[in-house]
Amino acid sequence: MINGSKDGSFILEEERILSEIRRRGCRRVLFQAPEGLRDQALRLARLVEEEFAIETYVSANPCFGACNIALSERFRIRADLIVHLGHAMIPGVGDENVLYIEARSSASIAPLLEKVSPFLRNFEKIGLITTVQHIHRLAEATEFFSKEGKKVLIGCPKGRLVYPGQVLGCDYSTMDSIEAHVDAFLYIGGGTFHPLGAALRTSKPVIAADPTSLEVRCMDSLKRRLLMKRYAQIIEAKKAKSFGILIGLEPGQMNMTVAEDLRRRLMAKGFRVFRISVNILSPNILMDFREINAFVNTACPRIALETPDYFKKPILTPEETLILLGDKTWDEYVKEAHEEKGP
Repeated sequence: MINGSKDGSFILEEERILSEIRRRGCRRVLFQAPEGLRDQALRLARLVEEEFAIETYVSANPCFGACNIALSERFRIRADLIVHLGHAMIPGVGDENVLYIEARSSASIAPLLEKVSPFLRNFEKIGLITTVQHIHRLAEATEFFSKEGKKVLIGCPKGRLVYPGQVLGCDYSTMDSIEAHVDAFLYIGGGTFHPLGAALRTSKPVIAADPTSLEVRCMDSLKRRLLMKRYAQIIEAKKAKSFGILIGLEPGQMNMTVAEDLRRRLMAKGFRVFRISVNILSPNILMDFREINAFVNTACPRIALETPDYFKKPILTPEETLILLGDKTWDEYVKEAHEEKGP
């Protein structure tokens, strides 16, 4: 879900959308948006129809990121263009028929920075991270904390990331190059998923600051609680005799190499293993597989790490599966950075 400013304001680049449709000569356009931007997608669709008298569609399917671009949906309705709202492009995902509108928040972060300042009092060197909605505010945050005498660092993008300081739920690599040089990380953005993933990535404190609610919190306690839950999942999965390997079918979620490697490892230890292909996962879907005792998730890390309480059977990440098999220790898991196989 996308969290924006208090009045729901986003920078949606209407002129860019109209210009691109005009340039391409589109006759049919599909709008795709996550929760929080669906009404804006409707507004933009109406704007496009009024401007060009062409057909528009608005997808109601779940949209969790640029990893699940509606490519098959575009093919089925024969749309000339997907206008994807709320996410930056992921290199290698999607195609030339996708226009990414990042929907950056127009909310001011000035009140937030004032509120964050006391939380950073004991840290001299700060690393900044955020999602694409607030990426344009990092320069302002850098200037603010520099004036307070802090050394501010922002990591370079690589992998699935395109902006300095950007993080995704499956890629926190902008933290890597600066981790050894900072005392703490400040995450600017809404929700707990991204800052919690950042906290799992590092041994340094992670402070989360929400521009919408102006809430500021340290993620340490949430991190400890999550690690306890993850450890419990591993212990429960040790009782399993059969596993299902969840293989994501979305364009940016398919990790066949990882899935096959884990399948071979599990089978070598005597487990029965099934490959389970999936687009959108729900507890009811998994419960239908009564022969399977536990699952290994190689798709979106959100499935295993954000919603474990919704599923009645253990769902492990690839790293946790290695712990179960004895190929990695719990201490290594806690210390090591998660790659795109986990947050």
